[in-house]
Amino acid sequence: MTCSIMDCLVIDGHFTDTGSYLVRVSNNRSSGLIHNLRFVRCIFDRSQDLGVLPQASINIASDPTNNGKAEPGSLSIGGIGDVYFEDCKHIAGSTGACFDIDIGKKLTDGTWLEPTSRARVYISGGDWNAQQFATIDGKVDLTVLQPTRAHSVGSTGHAVRIGFDYRAGVIDLRKLEITGVPSGYGGVRAINAEKVYAPLSIKQVPGATGVVGIWSDSTVDHTYLPSGIEYATGTKSAGTMEVEPVVAAATALIPPRGLTYTDSDVATGWQWGQHGPSIIDRTLLTANRSRNLILAGTQRTGDVFEIARTGGDTGGPWVLNVTNGVGAVLAALATQRWARFVWTGTAWALLAQGALTA
Repeated sequence: MTCSIMDCLVIDGHFTDTGSYLVRVSNNRSSGLIHNLRFVRCIFDRSQDLGVLPQASINIASDPTNNGKAEPGSLSIGGIGDVYFEDCKHIAGSTGACFDIDIGKKLTDGTWLEPTSRARVYISGGDWNAQQFATIDGKVDLTVLQPTRAHSVGSTGHAVRIGFDYRAGVIDLRKLEITGVPSGYGGVRAINAEKVYAPLSIKQVPGATGVVGIWSDSTVDHTYLPSGIEYATGTKSAGTMEVEPVVAAATALIPPRGLTYTDSDVATGWQWGQHGPSIIDRTLLTANRSRNLILAGTQRTGDVFEIARTGGDTGGPWVLNVTNGVGAVLAALATQRWARFVWTGTAWALLAQGALTA
């Protein structure tokens, strides 16, 4: 099937072929827009693939060079708008990916020409089994809207490859589950893009080694990781990754919960975000010792350390001096004493203290 019209709706389609594209959505014109194209509950079947050509099943392409006839620097106002895939299924063949997306074209002199409109591809659910899930290049945003499963079958490549030939837009894979990643490859290989939101789950094929869940280069502006990922990450050159900003901001507002045990008969310190905020010091002291509440940390006004001294003395009696970060003693804790300290915005201060009770 080839579609180059303005609007097209395909429902319950079953596509089969033996070695080429099953569906090709392309616009090689200098004007016009393919928009609101929907594939609903479709089956893309490559099980009879003869392996003649390693074509992707679904090719979404906008070639504003008009098959190389355009001059470098010329303007194209044509392109592809919104394309949807809803509850579809892909049956793997011996070659190829599910999606090959190319929005733009490189001219013979190396110049890249792209349409003025940005393509948008949306995937909602379904099972996609193939050598690769997608290769994504050019002026396109891709969003996985609903939980979707992509399984690599006998693959010798990355499940998702982004920006190999040219810079991609915003690629949101947060609701994509990737399985079957082979040895030596990544679930996601991000080479060049504006933003990439990584999947929550990437799993390698049993027995695989040398797998990086997501590998991102320095030419990706932002690679965002969901909290709670259970796979490895890797960077090339100056590539950086960070927790999703909305999640990071929300997490920062939640007071940390944690318990630190200290057993050290030398002077030491505690830092917010790394220790506690509940601390039990069970050191058997042989002299007066100090514990410094370090000024550096992620604490905010009103955050509280609670410190209990349960350790005894050898000789003595000795005290555990809790200092405010610059040497001033806030509390001298004898054995079986506790104290609570609050961050005022500029310093740690004693809030309360007392005796431990059974």
